[in-house]
Amino acid sequence: MSVSWIRDGTGGGFLAKVTSDNRVLTDGISEPLSAERSRTGKLFGAGTGSLTLGAGFSGPVLWFKNDDPDEHLYVQKLIFGWNGGTSSRNTTLFSLISYQGSEPSSANTAIDFAVENISRFGTTALETAHKWDGSGSTGMGGITGETAQIPNRLSIGNHSIPIDGEIILGQGDSMQFDFTPDEAGVGQISVVAYWAPPGGRSAI
Repeated sequence: MSVSWIRDGTGGGFLAKVTSDNRVLTDGISEPLSAERSRTGKLFGAGTGSLTLGAGFSGPVLWFKNDDPDEHLYVQKLIFGWNGGTSSRNTTLFSLISYQGSEPSSANTAIDFAVENISRFGTTALETAHKWDGSGSTGMGGITGETAQIPNRLSIGNHSIPIDGEIILGQGDSMQFDFTPDEAGVGQISVVAYWAPPGGRSAI
């Protein structure tokens, strides 16, 4: 197999080897984009913590919005938890994902996204986020204009659902989660997401 050489176009004088079938020989390292985002302090998580849902509860429990003027918010994974109900211990929890709802104005507590790379503790994300404060039976109030899109029905236990950046929030876009349990029980929802330029390319 014959080889040829191509020159570096930046003026550094480096050469790259090209085989006779036009393949460039390289030595590279591959890592998931989410790992690279974590390494550069761009991977964050937020969640509701443990929520006690009464019989007949139905409403939004988590809402957040991307406030970054330059980068999009890519959802990496969702982590749901449900104890199966306080009586039966084997009932399900219905969850509805909606988008573009206005910021909640009642029965809500403001929360912050926390950076996942602990070595970059203190790094902050440009977002607005709220969780249900535990009052009432209809979740957070004052949200209007939302568009329901993805329904889920969850069995007992913890469920980690990979999204891999396929849900993308642009500047000013919002996302929310509504819960409706089959009976009174304890549940939670957490979100892991990263910020990256709109084209999806890493910006180190």
